[in-house]
Order: sequence, then C-alpha cells, then structure tokens
Amino acid sequence: PSNVEKSIITFPKGAQAGIFLHGIFEELDFSNPSVEKIGELAGTGLERYNFDKTWLPCIVKMVQDVLETPIDPQDATFTLGSLRTNSWITELEFYFPLRFVTSTRLAGVLRDHGVLPGGTDLASLASILQFTPAKGMLMGFMDMVFERNGRYYLLDWKSNHLGNSIDDYGPEAMMAAMQHNLYPLQYLLYTVALNRYLSTRVENYRYGTHFGGVIYVFLRGVQRERGWSRGFYRDLPPEALIVELANLLIGEE
Repeated sequence: PSNVEKSIITFPKGAQAGIFLHGIFEELDFSNPSVEKIGELAGTGLERYNFDKTWLPCIVKMVQDVLETPIDPQDATFTLGSLRTNSWITELEFYFPLRFVTSTRLAGVLRDHGVLPGGTDLASLASILQFTPAKGMLMGFMDMVFERNGRYYLLDWKSNHLGNSIDDYGPEAMMAAMQHNLYPLQYLLYTVALNRYLSTRVENYRYGTHFGGVIYVFLRGVQRERGWSRGFYRDLPPEALIVELANLLIGEE
C-alpha cells in the first residue's frame, strides 16, 4: 500500500520477492560492492520481477547493511563486504548417494546430540521429523560458501517476513523461524555435503580447523546500527554430529 512507509521490512512478501533478493546476492561482487553496481543489480531485478522502482533505495540500503554489518561480536572487521576476490562461490551444487534412511534413525542421531551451539533443540526437531523411508540421491544448492582467514562458512539468504519491527528479527524470533521451517535440518545436511566437498579440495582439511560455521541471513532484519544481533543467525554444529550424520546418510566414517 502506498501509505505504508517503504523499508525492506515492508517490501512485498512471497516467492518472487525471495527469488529477486537472492538474485542480487548471487550476482554481487563481495570484494568490491560499489553503490552503483548494487543499484544496477537491484534496479534490473525490480524491473524483471515487476516490483515498483520506488523500492530501489530500500533495497540498496538493505544490501549495504548486509555488507557492512559486522557478523561476529568478537571481530568488528568480519563483514560480508570485505571478502577477498575469488574467496566465495554462489549456488554451489551438491549431490551424494543416499543410503536407505528412515525418519526414526535420523531422529535418533539428532536426539543424541541435545542442543546445538546456535540454540536449536535437536530433540524437538526430531519429534516433528516425518518422511517416507528414502534411498537414492540427495541434491541441493548452497546459496554461498566463502573463505575468510582459512575458515570456510556456509551462508544462506532468507527473505522471510518475521514481523514489522526490527526487533522481530532478534535471536529468539530467528530461532523460532528456524525451528518452524526445519532450517537446522537443512543446514546439517548442507554441512555434511560441504564437509565432504572441502575434504577433497583443502589440503590437510580438518573440520575443527577449517569449518567456520553456518550463517543464515534474514535480509529484512539486518540494520548496520543494530549490529550482528539482528538478522544474523549463526551456528557451528559439533563435528561428532556431522560425522554421525554422514555415516547414516552416506555410509562414510
């Protein structure tokens, strides 16, 4: 509606919005994110997906906030806008052969590991896990994988609308959205796949040394002034869980 103040929070919801916002970050040069280039990508996307061009300033500000907000409370220099050239890859495809897996066996592995460092209660996640026993190929795409100071991070962009205030994108609200949408299960599977991928490409690869963790960015909730506490959900699953999941799903120790 025209009487609603335009901001990334009030930007239209839905699948098209998500595809549009993902597309900007898929094309963005994180090592040299000029305002001109951000504006060009945003403007092209708005037109392609039939959004009003008056949204442009909001989209540009959101991208700048995402790039300039420090992700790590212990490291003010850790921003997505300071990545080195060629240190990231977008839409990394993965697929691996899947052993015969039942929801009961998968739930059992999750329950054994209690609560993840990011706060997800794996027992409650396991309790809502139901799927038909499956065997075949597991495949998917990781939005982005990047390297910083010798550590590799798995990143996912989320355009979910969690509320009309920046405070609706704090840790508890993000955690609730993560659990509701089963995103922790998603990133555990992604981490199994990425761990496999990195072990074949990084010399002397060790999970504990080289894997930096998972970052889910709730794009509507990031504001530079509010820092890392809004819009950034982080986790670092324990290696033992990833090894157990790999063994269950793929049959690898």
